[in-house]
Amino acid sequence: MEIIIDTNILFNDWALRSEDSKAFLDLVERTGSIIYIPRIVWEETRRNYRNELLNKHAAYVRAAKQFGRMLIEQPGLKKVELDFDAEVGNYLEWLQKQLKFSGVSNILPYGDLTERIANRVMEKRKPFNFQNDHEYKDTLLWETVLDVVSSRVGRSDNEVVLISNDANAFGAGVLVNGKQQVKNQKSEKQNGVLHPDLQEDIEVALVTGKAQNFYYYESFAEFLAAHYTHIKGIDEVSVGVYLGKEESGFEQLLLMNLYARSEEFISVIKSANPMAIIGVNIESITVRDFSLIQDFYVYPFQKGEIVTASGTVFVYLNVVVNSSYPNSFSTRPVTLTPPVEVKFNLPYIDGNPAAIHFESLSIPFSSGMILPEQVRPELPKLKDISLYQHINLSRFQAVIENQSIYNRVAKVIWDFKEPPLLELDDLKVKWDNFKDLKREISDPASKYIPKKGAPQPFKKGATAKRKKKRK
Repeated sequence: MEIIIDTNILFNDWALRSEDSKAFLDLVERTGSIIYIPRIVWEETRRNYRNELLNKHAAYVRAAKQFGRMLIEQPGLKKVELDFDAEVGNYLEWLQKQLKFSGVSNILPYGDLTERIANRVMEKRKPFNFQNDHEYKDTLLWETVLDVVSSRVGRSDNEVVLISNDANAFGAGVLVNGKQQVKNQKSEKQNGVLHPDLQEDIEVALVTGKAQNFYYYESFAEFLAAHYTHIKGIDEVSVGVYLGKEESGFEQLLLMNLYARSEEFISVIKSANPMAIIGVNIESITVRDFSLIQDFYVYPFQKGEIVTASGTVFVYLNVVVNSSYPNSFSTRPVTLTPPVEVKFNLPYIDGNPAAIHFESLSIPFSSGMILPEQVRPELPKLKDISLYQHINLSRFQAVIENQSIYNRVAKVIWDFKEPPLLELDDLKVKWDNFKDLKREISDPASKYIPKKGAPQPFKKGATAKRKKKRK
């Protein structure tokens, strides 16, 4: 929904503290609507806020003096000194945050409206009737509204709303038997009804643009009565509770989607455990928990006759897998807890939730897919040389290299860090560091077998005997 507001809507509640203002901001937040303020309205808001500050400050000073005159002992009344230009700048910055402005795009530029405004002036067409000095501003505002409805500017949503209490400029006015009011005759005001000239403009703009509906309201209260009451009870909490109930059908729909994409699901788990041999029984998957709903929006359409709740939820599963490793002789069952990301739509009919459907289901990589550390086999350590006495040289070198690769890859995965580029030189074992080990493997009975603890020096007698033999 695209909502255009006039200056007069802010005039009576500059700080947006009334219940209607709070409900309006809640609707904008919950529906993902966007608020536009035409440039002429923004500049008028700047001027009106500054004038109000000056008037209220002057009234405060006068009231303080009059109050002081009534007291026998003159108190030290607080004097408020303001930098009015700075206060205006702070207010406009604060207002943009409250209205969820994403940038200057929410303040619609004047554009090339000169020719269109001139035509209205010549034809004396609403809202330009040469009656007051506000008509030029109102004309600029209305032409900007037509640009939004016709999709020349804005987000091109299905519904566009104008909220302005200037019924003299935009409203049908007071009618008697379908005709303009005659002075001193009893009449009935037409609230929220556009003037026929403006209604004709809207019908033309709806034909050329993407918008399907346009609504005009004279206050936040009228707008909320038509759009907010239908979605007031639909929020993240109520929808989350409903998804957890069996009658919602959410869990059954999720499992059906996972069964249909079982190969992809198993592939992601295997990629998270590259050194393991994984077996998954896809039919044993159960739902363990739900996350809070994120990116939650409610889409009311045709004044709340059609309502759809939309959001993203992470569903945490229980998945039993059988895992083993190439160096292990046993298979161990392990329960993993991977999440799946689901974007859903939940339509409401007559205020009650209907059949849910998924926009998308994705299987992100997560820590819940990784086998726990205690499941990893304890690989042979390099110092246990006796284990390799009867292994040939190339076989032993492969074991060493596999050990190095395994340690580095496992550390990267279990620390959840981005894997570094593995260079061959980093993994290659330099054989020069294993000369004694090579001698041991080629001759298991060699006297140079390393012993545990500190190396023992040769005895003096043995050293002298060898020297004598060499001579």
